[in-house]
Amino acid sequence: MVEMQEAIATVRQRRPFTIVGAVLALVVLGAFSLVVITTRGGGGTVAANTSTVVAATDLQSRTPISKDQLQVVQFPAEFVPAGAFANVKDVVGLVPVTDIRKGQPLTNNVVINASDLISGQEPAFLPIPKGFVAFTLPSGEQVGVAGYIQAGDYIDIIASGNTSKGAISKTIFTNVHVIRVGAATFDVKTGSTSGVTSIQSRPGGGSSLTVAVSQCQAEYLVLFMASSGLRYTLLSHSDYGPATTPDPPCKSGVTAADVLANFGFSP
Repeated sequence: MVEMQEAIATVRQRRPFTIVGAVLALVVLGAFSLVVITTRGGGGTVAANTSTVVAATDLQSRTPISKDQLQVVQFPAEFVPAGAFANVKDVVGLVPVTDIRKGQPLTNNVVINASDLISGQEPAFLPIPKGFVAFTLPSGEQVGVAGYIQAGDYIDIIASGNTSKGAISKTIFTNVHVIRVGAATFDVKTGSTSGVTSIQSRPGGGSSLTVAVSQCQAEYLVLFMASSGLRYTLLSHSDYGPATTPDPPCKSGVTAADVLANFGFSP
């Protein structure tokens, strides 16, 4: 009997500690639940992505974009570039102003309307590759593909002449890069170290084409222009070849005999 009373007394003495332990357990459980909820909520915030239109394949400059060349991916909001598009329909039909790589987000500063290709501000300096020179060819509606040749295009040059067997027409230079169309319009800043900042490019149908050729090619073209007719064909963007290297230094000046030796007819 005495032992039972002592056991009951012991339980009564320990009861406060048991209650305190239970309370602490509830506090810990509540804190853990709060951490889980907060973590999940924070994870939801991080995972809140934004739909962004990217290139599904490499896109070439100056070529209208089709729907199958685009896809929508999810980007964390903080990584979405300024000016990005969220809907494919907003990009279809636009034209890249530069090459765009697969997976690259499309933004409003790298695509324009097709109608904006034929006019706009361009750098005043000519983009002449090292070893080449700029040379201006006469053009017009019939010889210049009805004005569809634009800066950045590549053309083949056809010349006509005569042989012992009669008249001949032949492609003399291929894959010639057009760097300007029409005449430049700008004000020269005499004595200015900054120079001209921009020129106004003209719409299609210019009376001249400025191309990048070697000095030797330029000399041949002078002869052809003086004594025969030149015409141009416009290459498809899918047929653009790699930039050719300039011709090795040739003798100063070319003659009709040089033309005959190299092209098989006299201009």
